[in-house]
Amino acid sequence: MRLPRGIFVKLVTIFLIIGLIPFLGLSFWTYHKAEDRMTETVITYWLVRQARETAAQLDREMHGIRTLIRSRADDNILAEQMTKLGTWGVQSQLEEFLRRQKNYSEDLDLLVLIDAAARTVVAESTAGEQHLKGMRLEDLPLPDTERQWIENALSPDPALLDAPEVPVSIHDWHVSGLNALSRGEAATIEGYPDRADRYAVGVAGTIVSPESNKPVGVLVGIFNWARIQGVLDRVTDRFQARDDPRFDGVRYASGYPFLFYSNRDTIIAHKNQAILGESLVRDHGLKTLHDRIGLAPYGAHEYEYPPGTRKISGYAYTDGAEHGFSWVVGVGINDDEIYADVELLRDFMFIAALIVAGMVVLLAAVFSHRLTEPITRLIGYTAEVARGNLGARVEIKTRDEIAVLADSFNKMAEDLGESNRRLIKAEKNAAWQEMARQVAHEIKNPLTPIMLSAQQLKRAHDDQHPAFDEIMDDSVRVIVEQCEGLRRIASDFASFARFPDRKLEPIEVGRLISDNVDLYRPRAASDIEVSADIRTPEGTLVMVDKGELGRVFLNLFNNAIQAMEGGGALTVVARLKPGTDPAMVDILVSDTGRGIPPEDQHRLFEPYFSTRTGGTGLGLAICQRIIHEYGGQISVVSEPGQGTTFTITLPQAAQAPKEP
Repeated sequence: MRLPRGIFVKLVTIFLIIGLIPFLGLSFWTYHKAEDRMTETVITYWLVRQARETAAQLDREMHGIRTLIRSRADDNILAEQMTKLGTWGVQSQLEEFLRRQKNYSEDLDLLVLIDAAARTVVAESTAGEQHLKGMRLEDLPLPDTERQWIENALSPDPALLDAPEVPVSIHDWHVSGLNALSRGEAATIEGYPDRADRYAVGVAGTIVSPESNKPVGVLVGIFNWARIQGVLDRVTDRFQARDDPRFDGVRYASGYPFLFYSNRDTIIAHKNQAILGESLVRDHGLKTLHDRIGLAPYGAHEYEYPPGTRKISGYAYTDGAEHGFSWVVGVGINDDEIYADVELLRDFMFIAALIVAGMVVLLAAVFSHRLTEPITRLIGYTAEVARGNLGARVEIKTRDEIAVLADSFNKMAEDLGESNRRLIKAEKNAAWQEMARQVAHEIKNPLTPIMLSAQQLKRAHDDQHPAFDEIMDDSVRVIVEQCEGLRRIASDFASFARFPDRKLEPIEVGRLISDNVDLYRPRAASDIEVSADIRTPEGTLVMVDKGELGRVFLNLFNNAIQAMEGGGALTVVARLKPGTDPAMVDILVSDTGRGIPPEDQHRLFEPYFSTRTGGTGLGLAICQRIIHEYGGQISVVSEPGQGTTFTITLPQAAQAPKEP
């Protein structure tokens, strides 16, 4: 069959338009977006976060230093000893106290105790020759700022003495005169130390007498800069760690943090300790970075250093309000490492574009040989209609010749469906008429004995029959029995037509069967043995309406009893059904009665079919509907003269019911 060329042209064009061209455009846009903004934005945010986390870690380190000195200065025993200076043994106790505290922190270079009254150094933590002990504060060759800082700690603001904690002040000295003098060296007045290990931070804690609430001395601690440099070194180590332990190489090998003094110019911590003390502006020519840092408490800046190497650095301030100084933390990464992932993305997109182009050509070639697929589908829908699926419709997406044929098919199926609906409606009307006839027939049968009994009772009364009482008893009994039959007929028809609302709940299988068997056992004749055999594990549950399933058991039990007129045994067995997923439970109701003829077994669950005289034929139909709506099955096996077994199969509930 020769197909129009328009379909082939459309197919190839659509594959090109919706496949290759949009992908190439999206790839180009994604690459430039990632290169120009996405990578820079993400990396900038990440660098700023690293800088802020490092600044927060430095704040925690300084807080720990303050806490250490405050806790030692707030020692009541130390305050009491400071008030007893000159007493025998106190001096050695103070020196032992300082040495013990110095050994407590490996980053603590020096501890000094200064008497508030005499302004004299009374003890120092140096184990060897002591250069400060016994010297007055005014005689120590200290820088004025360091001397004034100690004086302020010896005579703090009175308001600070009323606070719950002792006053503590902290200062970044770069190099401490006290520390230098304790080693027998000259105190540096200006500038920075000649070695990185001589950078220091000073902490002074006022010692307050508990009795007088007045300062009796000050505890001065000098902490080595290695503690601060160590925080930055740990960040550098994280940059140098491998992303994946299975492979060599790191993502940002050029990344490392650095630290500026509060002037945003002096480098006071760096992985290259040779440049400590150098100027950011004078020595490195990075005035733009210096000015950028002064605009906000945290942010990022892109610059070039060393010449020819582009770099992005995030920065953040430490908490100067808390510690008396405002260092600036910087974290930088080279541009070539930042954009490495973007370049890799570009390569992947180029390869993907080639793959997509090949797929477009391949798919166009394949589908060009499958242009007859719409006709094949139409044939399939025709077969669906032939099997009775009159709702089958062909989906129309084009306006070519196939669409005209598909539209005609849909109209034909719609006409057939309308005809089928009219036929179903006629069948339903006939079914309702048959049901009405059956109801009328079933009701008419009990009315005859009721009418005859009433007429007999009337004649006996009018004739004043000597056996009137016996006649009345018999007549009333017949009327009651027939009325009970009418009630049962009405109940069966109502149950078959519409079920009441059910309450599903997980119920233990063994308890459910035992309760129903125990409830029915007294109603059975003495020559019929009723027993239960529970083989399911304890805790096996089914999700049912207890009362509704009880009516199913009652119907099956009544049928079994009526089939054993000469006596017999009614047995109910519960067991797990093997090899099912989900898990199922089998409940077998067996009797030793007369059995059911083979020709009747397949009709047992049909409405209005009954093997008993006077039955409505709805009991087993109702049972089947209940079990099916639980997601289960009911079946029967019977041998004439041997007995009958009804098997109810129910899905096992997933979990036990919760306590209210």
